[in-house]
Amino acid sequence: MKMIIATLAAVVLMTTSTVAFAEQFEVINTEGSSVPGCQVTNSCFIPHTLTISVGDEVIWKNADVATHTVTSGTQRGGPDGVFNVSPFFPEDAFSHIFDEPGEYPYYCLVHPWMKGLVIVQDAMADDDNAETIPPPDDGDQKSQMDEQRATPTYDAEHFVTTWIISTPGESIIIPTGELTGTYSVDWGDGTITTEAGNAIHEYDDAGNYTVQVYGDFTSIRLGGDPTNAVKLHSIDQWGMIQWTTMESAFRGASNMVYGATDVPDLSNVTDMSHMFAHAHSFNGDISTWDVSSITDMSSMFASATSFNQPLESWNISSVTAANGMFRGASLFNQPIDSWNTSSFMDTSFMFLDAVSFNQPLDSWDVSSVTEMSYMFTHATSFNQPLDSWDVSSVISTSSMFWFAESFNQPLDSWDVSSVIDMERMFESAHSFDQDLSEWHIIPDGT
Repeated sequence: MKMIIATLAAVVLMTTSTVAFAEQFEVINTEGSSVPGCQVTNSCFIPHTLTISVGDEVIWKNADVATHTVTSGTQRGGPDGVFNVSPFFPEDAFSHIFDEPGEYPYYCLVHPWMKGLVIVQDAMADDDNAETIPPPDDGDQKSQMDEQRATPTYDAEHFVTTWIISTPGESIIIPTGELTGTYSVDWGDGTITTEAGNAIHEYDDAGNYTVQVYGDFTSIRLGGDPTNAVKLHSIDQWGMIQWTTMESAFRGASNMVYGATDVPDLSNVTDMSHMFAHAHSFNGDISTWDVSSITDMSSMFASATSFNQPLESWNISSVTAANGMFRGASLFNQPIDSWNTSSFMDTSFMFLDAVSFNQPLDSWDVSSVTEMSYMFTHATSFNQPLDSWDVSSVISTSSMFWFAESFNQPLDSWDVSSVIDMERMFESAHSFDQDLSEWHIIPDGT
């Protein structure tokens, strides 16, 4: 009996000693990190690089006023599934226990300049207890349960969004546009309804609610009601919805961020006009979308003032309307020179007020374009060669470079014989000083 008691006591001592080596570490998602700049000083997450031991727990806290994600993986390679919290609301906390040594990079899906790294080393234990693997205690189980709750999973078929209800008795509307058929809505407060057409729901309490939609649901059109659109906080999952249109889908959703890791089925969609117009907080990675069926992208990112994501891999060969596409997208500055633009017919207003944009476009085929008015108006950074463009079909270049203050590229090779409106074409383009004497201009279009 004494030997049994002694053995049990030794096991207890070894277990207690090993657990004592497990530590908690804190990482702060810093205030203001939703605005580019913190990456320069590696201060988006503090500490940026954290070295811990196997079995240690890291707790992330969101000290910012914006919603983020903490997603393991890299922007180039995408999420790797080790850990993820999405959405990560202000003042929320999220924890993960690291059981394997290695390097664990992570980033924010919403604001991809935010990056951090956790380095996990083998635990340093003494010779007496190095081989002892303690069973999880109640605290470990609680941390694991908290982690599971913080990383929600949804039915793969459901379209999932999060909405913010500010006051008790407030309602949200899911406007369906041209939807036909019936569908179901799980409103996130214990209520599930069957709907046809617009769905309206009133909440008893203020808070954040995850809304899941499934069934014969093929379109959403927030653009008609800006007071409702601002309540949408995040897109969390696209699900298996077979969308039929994205026209004005999230227009005016100025508080909406992006946490979805899947892609929408756009195979039946031709219209994406105004899809993210005035979605001021949107900066989601949508580079893997199949947009090959789309014909209308007019004003798609108009006034999406946070958007600056790669789009170079998009197949836009069917797009005819690109007018206003990046109008007022003040941060956008991504390479798009590889696009097949041979179907473009209207590029008017395309980069108006896109004050950061300065990427090559000389490979574009614009031979079918008839309208270029206001195309680079107030695109104050733009100064790229365009002399290779075939503009022989263009009718209007009115205000094309108005207030394009940096632009000064040769255009003498352009065939402008079809142009009938050049009013204010270079007005206030203060840097422009090129010889246009070879242009063949027909007065008054005669």
